[in-house]
Amino acid sequence: MRNRFTVILTLSTLLALAMLLFLRTEPPGASLSAPGLGPALVGAAPAATTQPSTAPAASTKPAASTLPAPLGSPTPASYPAQGPASSKGDGAPRGTASLTSVTDNWDVRHAPSMDAAAIRQVLQKYNSPAVGAADAMYKLGLEYGIDPAFCLAFFINESTAGTAGVARTTKSVGNIRTTAGYTDYQGYRKYESWEQGIEDWYRLIRDLYVTDWGLTTVDQIIPVYAPSSDGNSPDHYIATVKKLVSIWRGSR
Repeated sequence: MRNRFTVILTLSTLLALAMLLFLRTEPPGASLSAPGLGPALVGAAPAATTQPSTAPAASTKPAASTLPAPLGSPTPASYPAQGPASSKGDGAPRGTASLTSVTDNWDVRHAPSMDAAAIRQVLQKYNSPAVGAADAMYKLGLEYGIDPAFCLAFFINESTAGTAGVARTTKSVGNIRTTAGYTDYQGYRKYESWEQGIEDWYRLIRDLYVTDWGLTTVDQIIPVYAPSSDGNSPDHYIATVKKLVSIWRGSR
C-alpha cells in the first residue's frame, strides 16, 4: 500500500513539472534569459527621455544691421534720391495732426498767420484761378496742423499762385512730381480741383517732411523739397517764403 502511494506521488510530481515546462510563456519578441534576470527584449531601443532640453532656443531677433533706422531727424542718406522734384513724393496718411503754436517763426506747424479772408485777398491780387479755394486752404491748414501762410507762399513761389507753368493745368499748389496712383501731366500730379491739390500739399508736408523725416522749418524743408540739383535756388526760395509770410503777419 505504501509503495503504491509513493508511486502515485512521484508520478504527480513529474506531471506537475512537465506542465510547468510546457505551459510557460514568454513575451513576444523576447528570448529566454538567465533565471532571475527577466527577458531581454530583442532589438529594443532605449526609452526616449521626456526631460525638456535646457539648451536656449535660437534667437529670432534680426541682426542689428537689418533693423530699420528709427524715425526722427534723418541723415542725408535717408532722403529720397534727388532728381527732378523727386523730393516732392508723397507719404502715407497718418491721421490728423494737432495744431500747436511753436516758438520758431519758421516752423510750418506755426499757428495760422492769416485767415481765409486774407488768403482770398492775396489770391485776388495775383488774379489766381484758385481764389475760390481760399476757405479750403485755411481750413485744411487747421486740419493738418500747418500754417496756411506757408502753403500760400509755396504756391506763389512755384507758379505765381497758379498763373504760370503746369499748375494752370494740374491745379497743384506745390508742383508735386507724379507718383503711382496719381494722374500724370508732364511728370506732375494733376488734380480734379484746387481743393484736392491743396490737401495733397498739406498731406505731403505733414506726413513725409514733418512726421517721417523730422523736418519742420522752411530752412530744413525747402532744400529737400526743391534741391539745387533740380535747378532750384533753395536760398532764394527760402528768402521768398519768409518775406511773404513776414509781410502777411505784419499786416494783421
